[in-house]
Amino acid sequence: MTTSLGNPDSGPNTYFHHSTRHFACNISSIFTIVLQRLYKLGARKMVLVGSGPLGCIPNYLSQSSNNGCVEDINNLIMLFNSRLIDLTNTLKHTLPGSLFVYQNIYNRFSDMINRPSNYGFTEAAKACCGNGRDGGELTCLPLQQPCASRNQYIFWDSYHPTQAANAIIAYSSYSQYATDCIPISIYQLAQM
Repeated sequence: MTTSLGNPDSGPNTYFHHSTRHFACNISSIFTIVLQRLYKLGARKMVLVGSGPLGCIPNYLSQSSNNGCVEDINNLIMLFNSRLIDLTNTLKHTLPGSLFVYQNIYNRFSDMINRPSNYGFTEAAKACCGNGRDGGELTCLPLQQPCASRNQYIFWDSYHPTQAANAIIAYSSYSQYATDCIPISIYQLAQM
């Protein structure tokens, strides 16, 4: 798979073609530099939030020719997330006194999408406010009427989760006994 970044009409500096492995490695390298800068500015406790299954958001579903998530995108996301986990382990040894927690939102979000009724949702693919197929072709417009039961939708618009979905992600990572974080919960990190 090849991914493209930027707009091909905007010139050579913003348009790149990368293999997925190179792309994930490049993003991880940039992320490492940012985290080292934050460390130099005094940050010691950091939560590295993985990405959710972006191939399942209404925007990509509306563009897909099949009726499911875009697996090429999700495979790229999983590769990036695995690099992020590796990064938490590497940086804790190279930045003395630092504490890193990896927040795995991919698995929880995937579970919400695959088993929405377990979380109180009735709609796992369509946007509460949007236009076109799955409400993902054009995002929520000003003065547009959103769905009446937004707590039953996982996605607010073409790209973003609803408040109800975000609350589940937050609770599963912040509660004292959270299982979506490695090596400790965000609550435990805050207590240190």
